[in-house]
Amino acid sequence: MTFSCGDFRLEALDNTLNELQNEKKFLQTSLDQYKNKRLHLEQILESVNSKHTQISDLHRKLSVTLQVGYHKVAQTQSQILSLEDHIEKQRDNIKNTLKIFEEQKTNHLNNTKELEKQLSDIAQKLRNAKAFYTESNLSNETNLILKKQKETEEKMKDISFESSNHSANQ
Repeated sequence: MTFSCGDFRLEALDNTLNELQNEKKFLQTSLDQYKNKRLHLEQILESVNSKHTQISDLHRKLSVTLQVGYHKVAQTQSQILSLEDHIEKQRDNIKNTLKIFEEQKTNHLNNTKELEKQLSDIAQKLRNAKAFYTESNLSNETNLILKKQKETEEKMKDISFESSNHSANQ
């Protein structure tokens, strides 16, 4: 069994396609990991929101029933502000992470589409080359070149003959 240059190119294209498919799997795994991380962060956010609600209720009850616990209320308010800041920072981090992820996803999709287009173009060129470089077509091209060469040689002989006759007549 012999392998032609075209077979090698097809094998190279196949290897490239396999690499792209592996990259796609890797990117899908990364996407799944980011989704799981986002879900986890949303659960944490829900838990923090629940704590926030509980603390707010406690604050209201203490304000109404115990003016003596005013110092404790101030501490609770401080905790609430801290938690709200933390929640806001977490929201910002989640938004930024999702934005970066979406940008990377879009870039990867665009790169994948461009590579697929390039592979398609290369495959079409390979098919065209295989169709052109068949035995019969190469034989026809060789015969045509030999025929043109023979015609050129005959023209050169005629020109040379005319040139020598012209020189002899002068």
